[in-house]
Amino acid sequence: MAELLQALSADFVGHQATLALCREHAPKYGNDDDHADQLAARIVESFGRLMRAYPSPSPRAVHYGMVGSVVSHTSMGQATAASANGRRASGTLSDGGSPSQGCNRTGATATLRSMAKPDYRRVPGGAALNATGRVQLPARATGRELGGSASACTKQGSLPWWHSTRRH
Repeated sequence: MAELLQALSADFVGHQATLALCREHAPKYGNDDDHADQLAARIVESFGRLMRAYPSPSPRAVHYGMVGSVVSHTSMGQATAASANGRRASGTLSDGGSPSQGCNRTGATATLRSMAKPDYRRVPGGAALNATGRVQLPARATGRELGGSASACTKQGSLPWWHSTRRH
């Protein structure tokens, strides 16, 4: 623990072995890892308990607490020290309830299983999941058939998953 704390204080500078251990071997939320997911569940429960402990002074107002941020995760990350998952100081934090960038390594199903473990009903705003993926296009598909904004993606042979459901 002392070595980890030193590495975090130094933003891992001079602690490359500890950085590699954190990035490659530390349990990470989003991989259906019970140890990491139970920590997330404890955080959600604790946050929910705090939300209930401080009710709104007005019966018409509602505390809309949400786990994570869907708009400020980059700016909040800039003011945050290094973290034990291998994120360097000032790096972007995870958005919403999503796993930290690059930490979900075992696929979308594992990420969904991780998100199902905390009881997000405890917090009024819940948690957003930012899911991305790619689909392979048939070799004959063109940008014109898929919409003009897709042509750059089709040159690479794939599209963001959401594109196929949008109307142009």
